Amino acid sequence: MNGIFNINKPSGITSTEVVRKIKKLTGIKKVGHAGTLDPLASGVLPICVGKATRIIEYLIDQDRSYRGIINLGIETDTFDKEGRIVSENNGYKIPSKVEIINALALFIGDIQQTPPMYSALKINGERLYDLARKGVNLQLESRPVKVFDISLLDWNNPSLDIEIHCGKGFYVRSLANDLGRELGMGAYLNRLIRLKHGSFFIENSIEYNSIEKIFDEGRWFDIIMDIDSAITHLPKITVELRLEEDIINGRPVFVSSEIPMGRPKEINRIYSKDDRFIGIIEFDEAVRAWCPKKVINLNIDQGQYAK
Repeated sequence: MNGIFNINKPSGITSTEVVRKIKKLTGIKKVGHAGTLDPLASGVLPICVGKATRIIEYLIDQDRSYRGIINLGIETDTFDKEGRIVSENNGYKIPSKVEIINALALFIGDIQQTPPMYSALKINGERLYDLARKGVNLQLESRPVKVFDISLLDWNNPSLDIEIHCGKGFYVRSLANDLGRELGMGAYLNRLIRLKHGSFFIENSIEYNSIEKIFDEGRWFDIIMDIDSAITHLPKITVELRLEEDIINGRPVFVSSEIPMGRPKEINRIYSKDDRFIGIIEFDEAVRAWCPKKVINLNIDQGQYAK
């Protein structure tokens, strides 16, 4: 079993719990997710199984979309509704829709963002949320993050409904906290749904609570997705059998009339003539060749290529 399950994680459980469930149902040890969702959050959580775990690094780098409900007037230590209230402003001047849109626009683009103290990031080997629970409060440095767009879907005081399209490492909880400070009355994240992660969408996701029944009925093959479904954003190269043999055996494939020139460090998917996914290759400008980076080579006995 090698592939990816697009799971719709419910609110109230951790991403690690979803991984444990898939490990138990599949009996496979190599299982991992491609980007943590907070327990409060729900939505798309791609779970990679078997050889698919080898492409997690490429999935983590892909963009995400979220829908969030932010409540104004209160700040919490976790930046969401599960935290302890640290400030409350009941008499704030209600901002107009235009004022909110203008404030949100400040967070679009290549920006610096400080992560929440209650997060899974590690400092000297310890998770920030573990340090926070011990009473440790660090001055965290801001980090560069990318936000492609933020749309205000609805505004009904004290709640605003937004949709965010962003890159990796972006915290919607931090956005809520920062927006509240920008508007001058505080804010916290009340609800969060991940709508999209790379090529995985919530419309095509599988409800977490239905997974066990699907496995009990032996229908897991109906919901598992191909490994390369996670990297459809990468360009595709198809090679003849003799060049496929080179890739399988770890040898570079040189630029020729059959193989295009690439950009330095460019990453591509590579396939056989019968459209079987072989793996990921990287262009080496110095030798003008595509070099194997991840050889997956499903459904073929690698021994047949041994020289």
